[in-house]
Amino acid sequence: MRNLWFLENPLRVIILQSPPKPVLTYYKTLMANINFSNSLHDTLFPEFIHSVRCTEESYVGDCLKLRDLDPKGIHVSIQNGWHSRFFNYHDDKCGVDRLDELMGGCWSYAKEFAANEFKFDTLRIEEWWVNIGANMSYNNVHSHGRAAVIGIFFVKVPEGSGDLVVQRNDGASYSTIYGNMKNGNQFRITPEENRFYLLPGHLWHWVDMHQGVEDRISISVNYY
Repeated sequence: MRNLWFLENPLRVIILQSPPKPVLTYYKTLMANINFSNSLHDTLFPEFIHSVRCTEESYVGDCLKLRDLDPKGIHVSIQNGWHSRFFNYHDDKCGVDRLDELMGGCWSYAKEFAANEFKFDTLRIEEWWVNIGANMSYNNVHSHGRAAVIGIFFVKVPEGSGDLVVQRNDGASYSTIYGNMKNGNQFRITPEENRFYLLPGHLWHWVDMHQGVEDRISISVNYY
């Protein structure tokens, strides 16, 4: 892909648990003549967030050009901001060549990631869109339903942009057992410009209220 390359090894962070691995522990409790020993411990159902820096070029002008083509946009999860209509990389290009090219390159990376990490080699791009948030804009808490993986590419992250927040949404979110565990129920990310983030589509997530002066710009994509 012209003008698109991956600059460094990706940063991998496990949000909720470590990968499943049998662990032999040696807790021994003596109570009423009962000796507890030789316990086994498994960590189940890990979640992930994976990110990679993929270009040094700016796509700010391309996103603003897209907004100029459709100033009204559509209303979905962003409040006090602009949301483009949905585009499909295959048969519904956005009309801004560099953005179509960027999404093609990110899809190639996401496919390789899914194949290597999960032995899932059929990942397809379904739709993508641009978010431009003005001062005091934010995204409501939401998930992406049945999307296997979602991607978020941060085009512009001015001062005061706020965090990307990922929230656990299985039954454990209603329990207190993980409340004192770091990243047990919630994980916060301070976004970086030109970094591409991948995470499971079913997880709740949102972006904090933008308290900066300049626009915050991101591109989101659903993979199935």
